[in-house]
Amino acid sequence: MDTKEIVVDEDTMEMAVQYSARTGKSVDEVLDKYRYFIAEGHKKLDFKDDERVSKIMSELKAIQKRYKVAFGNVDPDFDWKEEYANELYKKYVG
Repeated sequence: MDTKEIVVDEDTMEMAVQYSARTGKSVDEVLDKYRYFIAEGHKKLDFKDDERVSKIMSELKAIQKRYKVAFGNVDPDFDWKEEYANELYKKYVG
C-alpha cells in the first residue's frame, strides 16, 4: 500500500471536508488533488474527468455553435465568457 503524508492547516482541512461533502469525493482524494496541484499542477491541469467542467464546456460549445450558425463568422474579439454568463443568467433567473 502506497502511503502519503500531507500536513495542512485547519482552514485548508475544513475547506477540503466541505468540498468533499459537495462533490461526493473522499477527503483523501481531495487532498491528493490538492497535493498534485501544488507539486505538479503548474505543469498541466487535467479537468477532463470533472463532470461539472465537462457540462460547462458542452454548454459553451452549444452557445458557440448557435452564434456561428446565426451570425456566420464571429468577431475574434467576441467575449464568449460574457455571453455564457448571460445565457446562464437567462436560464436560471429569467
